[in-house]
Amino acid sequence: MASVFGVELSYDKLRALPKGPRLHPNGFIQLDLTDTVRLHVWPDKSVELPKPKVLTVIHDHTFDFVSTVVVGQLTNLIYEFEESPSGPWHLYSVKPYAVVKHWVPMMLLDNRRYASLVVDASIIHRGESYEFQAFKFHETLWDAFTVTAVKISNPHPNLYARVACDVRETPDNEFRRDDADPKILWNLIKKACTLAAQP
Repeated sequence: MASVFGVELSYDKLRALPKGPRLHPNGFIQLDLTDTVRLHVWPDKSVELPKPKVLTVIHDHTFDFVSTVVVGQLTNLIYEFEESPSGPWHLYSVKPYAVVKHWVPMMLLDNRRYASLVVDASIIHRGESYEFQAFKFHETLWDAFTVTAVKISNPHPNLYARVACDVRETPDNEFRRDDADPKILWNLIKKACTLAAQP
């Protein structure tokens, strides 16, 4: 049986957790294993889950975290932003879901435009971990079924996270994290537990 950050990835035990799974707007499933540890399940691209009409995948966090890849692999892209009159991005603020326990609309941070630059790219394979600091921008890419466990620390609950949105678009504030069929989410989590247990 696989375990991460001291939590057993047993499907039966996960089903008994007080909180069920939810969607993340960036395309993966989140399940709170403890107050500070989350399971992320990134489904195959062929799996159709509800997603926002406008994607805002480049984002930061209001906490530090360590992420361990349990199944598959991820690519982590780190960005820097700078103000630019012709930049393709607006920045929006959003209150972290884990803090307020419900969806809060994203709000335009300011009227400036921003350019972005990828300053680092790394591939994290099964069994490897990476650390990430609060208020740094990143984007996560995956190609096939992937599972990660994330342990958060040093949260700043009174501050807002930020996302980047194409200046030609407006973030989808109608997206809800509970819009998916729970049976589909649990089936993907069951698959995650099965694959995590394999050598």
